[in-house]
Amino acid sequence: KSILEINSLSPPLTIRIIDNEKVKKNFLTKIVSEGKNFYELGKNSFSIVPPFNICATSHFQEGLISIQDVSAQRILEIVKIKEGMNVLDACAAPGGKTFALASNFKSFNLVSNDISKERVKKMEKDIERQKKILNVYPKTIVSDITKEKGRKKIINLSPNGFDLIILDAPCSGSGVVRRHPEIPWKRSKKEMVVLENTQIQLLISCWKLL
Repeated sequence: KSILEINSLSPPLTIRIIDNEKVKKNFLTKIVSEGKNFYELGKNSFSIVPPFNICATSHFQEGLISIQDVSAQRILEIVKIKEGMNVLDACAAPGGKTFALASNFKSFNLVSNDISKERVKKMEKDIERQKKILNVYPKTIVSDITKEKGRKKIINLSPNGFDLIILDAPCSGSGVVRRHPEIPWKRSKKEMVVLENTQIQLLISCWKLL
């Protein structure tokens, strides 16, 4: 019941600021002066109250801040990338985890794949927005890694395979109901079975690339 009640509330505006104390202080001071509050959720993670059109700010347009749920930002606590590693973000678009890694670690090969050409295009547009603050430039690719042909396309970008693979597989979306309130009404039991099979195939395919 408590989960359902929370899902009826408006979603939070959660942002990730680049790891720069001057930029962080400048942005937070600015929003407070405009009558907004912030709550620190992590080292560079903040919830802004009340939410507003953050995309219109110069900080966003210059790639200094990005909108990203705090759970997705946890990737920086889980993954520690060493110099020279080959890393694959297997279902990357729209690119939140890719950008978090690319702006916080240096000197590694990052390949960002997605099955959707349109979603990859949006991701490439966001790479342009953030290019000044990225330590590495992700190599984007459109491929279905559950197919051998798709895996061959990816392995061309890292012939010896990958040291680390991130797989945020397609799912029910139950964790983002506040942003997409239509989800409980659109998902069916049949669709859940299809998603489960897709997740299994993606896991099997990622093992072959690891």
